[in-house]
Amino acid sequence: MNRNANNSFQLKEVIKTLSKRIKFLLTLYFIGIIIAIICILIINYYYKPYYNTDFSIKSEIITAKETAVLIEDLSLLKHDKNQERFCEALNIEEKVANEIMDIKTPIIIKDNVQILDITFTTYSPDIITPATKGVINYLNNIPFIKNSLENKKNHLQSFLKELDVEIKEIINTKKIIQNNLANPKVSQPLIVVPTFSNIHLISLKEKRTETLIKIDSLQGFMIVKEPLVQSQPIQPNNIKNFILANIIIILFSIVLTVYQKQT
Repeated sequence: MNRNANNSFQLKEVIKTLSKRIKFLLTLYFIGIIIAIICILIINYYYKPYYNTDFSIKSEIITAKETAVLIEDLSLLKHDKNQERFCEALNIEEKVANEIMDIKTPIIIKDNVQILDITFTTYSPDIITPATKGVINYLNNIPFIKNSLENKKNHLQSFLKELDVEIKEIINTKKIIQNNLANPKVSQPLIVVPTFSNIHLISLKEKRTETLIKIDSLQGFMIVKEPLVQSQPIQPNNIKNFILANIIIILFSIVLTVYQKQT
């Protein structure tokens, strides 16, 4: 009981001291704020800001784990300072490559996953879009990916030819029937096409349209989540630094004010 009363008395004394020395407290606070602002300006001058952005890509040819290995090879080129090969791989200019700080993929990737998240760290938000296109260009130009795409395209084109032959046969059969009906005296056996043949023809034409779309949109890698271009850098974070400085300055001012009163 006495301890609680003593603590309450000390708290009242501290509040009383602060209220009496409010001018001194505010002076310390404003001096601290000025110092903090100067420090933040110095940090911004000497410390180059950088930005983080995430985007996701998908491939129907290889898994996310295999794609991550290819991205790791690209990242090694950057860390090894092999700027010429890095620019060639991404098909970007050297000034754009200089603004790229790092390229990362998740450490743990589940098996049989097709979508891979990639993190770009750059010194400028303006190069995020060309850098992203460069990564897609790099992946799509890998020989194995190009050969797999070519094989897939040939397979789809062969399937398209088979559909065209089947559609042509049904259309020719319908023409024979129409000619037989229009000229009943012509001694030709009547060919009856069941109703399902018309339905089948419609289905074949739909498959043909779908196949054409697949051929046109065929690519090794595609972006499934576009990168978000940030307006503020993640480091240095001026707002976070200013708030933290405020907390430290307030605590320091209170402690110094109370301590000076006691001495």
